[in-house]
Amino acid sequence: MKQILVIMAFFLNLCRVFYFYSRGLVIMSNIKKYLCFCVLLVVASTVLAKETAFRHLELSGGISLDVPTHWHILSLQTKKNIVAASEAILSNSGIKEKTDNHQKLLAVNATPSPTGAMISVAISSPSDFSQADLINSTESDLKSFELNSLNEFKASESFGGPTIIKMLPARIDIVNKRHALVLSYIRKGVNNPEIPWKVELYKIPDSTRLIDISLSYRLSSDSVAWKPILERVKRSVRF
Repeated sequence: MKQILVIMAFFLNLCRVFYFYSRGLVIMSNIKKYLCFCVLLVVASTVLAKETAFRHLELSGGISLDVPTHWHILSLQTKKNIVAASEAILSNSGIKEKTDNHQKLLAVNATPSPTGAMISVAISSPSDFSQADLINSTESDLKSFELNSLNEFKASESFGGPTIIKMLPARIDIVNKRHALVLSYIRKGVNNPEIPWKVELYKIPDSTRLIDISLSYRLSSDSVAWKPILERVKRSVRF
């Protein structure tokens, strides 16, 4: 009788072992499935973020670039007002326009409002300097560009032009494998003069036209976000 009870107890314990073992396999399988789902979710989110963070814009004149999807593109009428205001400021301050044909192709403001960064693209013709001029430019040439720009800014300040805090050294950079004259400066903010803005104006001679790309952002705690975004925009420019 005791032997029978011992055998029965042995088989009962054996059944318990197999039950918990098989249950463990199911749990492990479910855990693996859950982990795989999490990995796929992360990958999908990353891909989606890459696809939707920036959108590609094709502008007239064969110029294209990527801008953040959620930023606000200004309307055609607003762009025309910007051009009219710029021409009026130059005219009122006695500064002669260097080009006969100026067209604002794009104006974009970062969101939310009030905006903390801006993108602007314009073309004009003819260009008053060439790729060869930039390639062969000297430190003295760059200093001359810098001083001429500063004088024009100062002359236009009282007529609605930007209030320059500091002019930064002019330099040569590469945009889409082309040489660009970069004029950088710090100006007072328009909506809040207490918070300055940094502006980088890329002037790229391309055949008989001049491509102007302006990238500017507010110098505040959120500039840590604006700088890499605008660098990404600059690197995406094609023409």
